[in-house]
Amino acid sequence: MGKLCWNGRELTKAESKFITEFIEASIKGTTEDFYLKPENIALAKSFGIVKE
Repeated sequence: MGKLCWNGRELTKAESKFITEFIEASIKGTTEDFYLKPENIALAKSFGIVKE
């Protein structure tokens, strides 16, 4: 399996999991619930995906 990279660096397992869950939530239309998870707040900000 290939490595996932973002801005020239390999993603950590937590970051990869975050991206996977974000895509799944986007497809399901449940991003509101996704943003409410405390563990997602810092990662969302680090990827520039910020819920205002």
